[in-house]
Amino acid sequence: MKYIVAFGVLSLLILTGIAGFNYSVDPMCYYHCPEVDLSKRTQNVYYQTAQTAVANADAEILILGSSRGETTPPVWIQEMTGKKTINLSQAGGDLLLKIAVLNSTLDKGAKVKTVIWLADYFELVRSSTDIKVRITPALQKHLLREGKENVLSFYLDHLQRLIDHNSTEASLEHLKDRQDSYFPKLGTGGSIDYKSCLSPDYTSDTAIDVLEKKILSSYGNFSIRMASEQDEDYWRIFENQIRILDRQGIKVLILVPPVHSDFRAKLYKEFPGSKEKTQKWLERMEKLSTDNIRVKSFLDGIPSDDQSPSFWTDGVHMTCKSMMLMLQGTLGDL
Repeated sequence: MKYIVAFGVLSLLILTGIAGFNYSVDPMCYYHCPEVDLSKRTQNVYYQTAQTAVANADAEILILGSSRGETTPPVWIQEMTGKKTINLSQAGGDLLLKIAVLNSTLDKGAKVKTVIWLADYFELVRSSTDIKVRITPALQKHLLREGKENVLSFYLDHLQRLIDHNSTEASLEHLKDRQDSYFPKLGTGGSIDYKSCLSPDYTSDTAIDVLEKKILSSYGNFSIRMASEQDEDYWRIFENQIRILDRQGIKVLILVPPVHSDFRAKLYKEFPGSKEKTQKWLERMEKLSTDNIRVKSFLDGIPSDDQSPSFWTDGVHMTCKSMMLMLQGTLGDL
């Protein structure tokens, strides 16, 4: 019995030491980053996205998207409109991150005139990544109220991350890497050679036979959430944010990208109700339209899209060519 007790005490001491180490280093900015601080070094890519937004407070056009928006070239939009443009798209960037990042810069007095909201059906489906936004104080404070918070769940999530091996690895990496900062100063997509994107012979690095495999791989990653029921609380949060922007006189272009036709056909076949759910979502968004709010859907595809690597890198991610073709006819209104 005494050995069991000793083992329990030793385990508790080890876990306490790990938790204390991770709390002290705080590589993810969960504990010691109450504000978005441009001098702060962090491994938290969501916090980094907010840093990029705040660092470019003079930007007039903001692009908000998930990984699907990372191939949107902001320099092209800036040259076409004459307005400084920053792409704040981030992998895993669903509803809560978009709102937190947007409000982190608006609350600091940024003079944003237009938001390009790259809308994904699944951003209104609760995600395991949402908790990373909620437990990052500098981001959480910029979220719209969702209602009563489950306090016990909130602190259990914090505790779990204090002793998680990923947190320890991040702490060690954080101490080893001493570069000044991590966040991309000009956002994502800034280095894209946009002039080549619209050339007739443009193609991505994905070969046609590899594309077929990537479509199946992305289907495994995205199909369940694209077929799930959207969360009504998330819909209300989204609608409230759009209405707030409208009242502030900020233009919003809600752009709805497609998925690859092979992906779509497989989704509708395996989940027959998904087509109706997607159409309902689009109709609800279209009802948000005002003089400032526009909804433009490409759910049925992009004109001239031949479903090749010129337009796609997998079943859900498009090339810069696709993104530019979707935006081409809207730039005059931005």
